[in-house]
Amino acid sequence: MIVVCEPDDSWNWYDKMWSYTVELFRNLDIPVRTLECCSGDLADLKAKSCDVEAWSPRQQKNILKLAVVQI
Repeated sequence: MIVVCEPDDSWNWYDKMWSYTVELFRNLDIPVRTLECCSGDLADLKAKSCDVEAWSPRQQKNILKLAVVQI
């Protein structure tokens, strides 16, 4: 999903996109966790970024990145 909005609305849209993403996978009974990226890992044009990861029973670890939410 991509949202084009005014800069003043970007933080509100970030929160909405994050909640929509997590809700989607939880409604599909896919257990997820979210990891907020530290500012040192962000590119110059990003203000905030969060990864949504799922448990992989086959691989026995939480490494499947399902989505990235960023502004």
